[in-house]
Amino acid sequence: EKPKQPEKEEVKQEVKQEPPKARGKKPTKENPFYAAKLQISRLGKVDKAPGADKLFISQVDIGNGQTKQLVTGLVGHYEPEQLSNKLVVTIVNLKPAKLAGSMSEVMLLAGSTEENGKLRICILEPPKGSEVGDLVYLEGETYADDYPDQINKKQWEKVVVGLKAKGGAGTYDNIKLVTDRGVITCASLPDNSEIH
Repeated sequence: EKPKQPEKEEVKQEVKQEPPKARGKKPTKENPFYAAKLQISRLGKVDKAPGADKLFISQVDIGNGQTKQLVTGLVGHYEPEQLSNKLVVTIVNLKPAKLAGSMSEVMLLAGSTEENGKLRICILEPPKGSEVGDLVYLEGETYADDYPDQINKKQWEKVVVGLKAKGGAGTYDNIKLVTDRGVITCASLPDNSEIH
């Protein structure tokens, strides 16, 4: 009888969570990143979206007593109970879009990588102690004074092109995504994995 091969462990990159530095300079209006209002939100109960095998649906707490509906293609990558009541990184001012007949008003951020020809998706993790409404900004800067009420897909694509995993952290143009509580992480994603 052959000895059992130990299962391959998922390599996780440790991100040292240092106390957040004092917020830095105000962002410039020219930086497309600051058109997108990224923040920490909490998923409610997660269910399969009606009439869609590959989509989950959830009411998301975005703070100030407001909820928005999320429709996301994470079926097959996560179980509903792994997601229900989870804190996630979201964009809350992207123009709503209909997915398989259900309106999605908010989008969560996740990274993806190919492994053995299969797509693996990993949700971005907020820092410890995060609360709903914490704003996401670039390390060394601070959040914008105000955000557009809504941005369209083209404006969002200008942001997505710069979003990547680096050293276990979410980054934009190689600068870490942070909140006042620490760094946004994606520890199990290899460097240069796309975030969207």
